[in-house]
Amino acid sequence: SMPREEYIAACEITDAETYYRMADAYRDQKVAVTLTIREMISDADGVYSHARYPNYYICSNEAQTFTVLVCDCIREDRMNLLPGDTVTFYGEGAGNVTVTDTQYNTHSAPGINAAFVVLNEEDAS
Repeated sequence: SMPREEYIAACEITDAETYYRMADAYRDQKVAVTLTIREMISDADGVYSHARYPNYYICSNEAQTFTVLVCDCIREDRMNLLPGDTVTFYGEGAGNVTVTDTQYNTHSAPGINAAFVVLNEEDAS
């Protein structure tokens, strides 16, 4: 319900490692994390995601050391994000989450429910 500019301004900027190590401390807090998309998956049964937003992005830092699951809850400016895109996700911390994809593979990692995204300028060219 908060306008984009207000929402983004309210987010605490953190790096992937800090978010990964302290995911439960960020639960229900507004955060901003820059991550690189590795893969998009769909939640098989919708249990761990919002019914309207069943897609997750498996993301990591550039060195691929820390993995974060980002739930696609984008409110506006929805874009087709691709593996390799570096994106700043603005959203709420979800703590540690487990998602079962449509092939029934289980993915567990700290999660973010993304409300807004900004595609890294280098990727947009």
